[in-house]
Amino acid sequence: MNDQATQLRAIMQTSAADAGEQHEVCGGAPLAGLIVVAGAKGGVGTTTVAANLAAMLVSLGESAVLVDADFAQADATELCHIVPQRTLTDVLADRADPFDVLQRHETGLRVLPAAWAPQQPLEPSATMRQRLAATLAQLARRARFTIVDAGSAGTKLTQQLCLRAALTLLITTCDDASVTNAYSSLKLLAPRNGAGRLATLANLVDDYAAADAVQDRLETAARRFLGATVESAGHLIRCPIMEHQRRTGWLGAALPTCEAKSFFHRLAMTEQLHRDRTATAPVDSDPSAMSPASFAPAA
Repeated sequence: MNDQATQLRAIMQTSAADAGEQHEVCGGAPLAGLIVVAGAKGGVGTTTVAANLAAMLVSLGESAVLVDADFAQADATELCHIVPQRTLTDVLADRADPFDVLQRHETGLRVLPAAWAPQQPLEPSATMRQRLAATLAQLARRARFTIVDAGSAGTKLTQQLCLRAALTLLITTCDDASVTNAYSSLKLLAPRNGAGRLATLANLVDDYAAADAVQDRLETAARRFLGATVESAGHLIRCPIMEHQRRTGWLGAALPTCEAKSFFHRLAMTEQLHRDRTATAPVDSDPSAMSPASFAPAA
């Protein structure tokens, strides 16, 4: 994994010059079923939301892929208890096909893992972003849902991924620093014409009234100052079971009965309805390709 982290840094450092930032690497219409989950700041539970939503979609019979695109932390890979032989680094370096790198979680969820690279540059190059965009398009043609754990909402990578997302979920908490960062993130991620939906989700909530107030403030500010429509994806109460997920490995429907499990079930069903109502089928889709069984476990 240290070798892969070094290779990832090399890709990011050397490819910016030949890419030249000559075009928007993630331009185009939103990809059907692409959900980008980003955090207003670190520690707000971005990975928790992304992984549990993806696993819950699988439990509802959907084909879903979880992409760990937080290169500095690889939290989704760790949360899923995956120790990969190959990672997204190999895909972006054109050493592997993404479908060969996918790992199968015990829930049936397919995970495209990342390598832990805490010293990597904060901003990936244009070439790297272009390769990631192409990878997501490949996955979207085979899976009904592609969930991306994008880490921080403030990076150029996340901003460009959100341009192609059918839904961007911005995760915040109720503390002042998180709310301030969430509004700053809205200014960067607010949908343009033809872009997908943007929704805020208040996590680690102790007080429902406070969570509602925070989301009302963000929705009002986005509408008034940005001219953007921002939805509320609801709020997720602080739950001891969720705090131990890294140890237990329980995800989605595998969670013991608790309010968080019910929340993710509702959220997954909501996204199913949106996908059915608004999205066209992927270009290469066929009945077998849309089935969870169409993804072979990685070698």
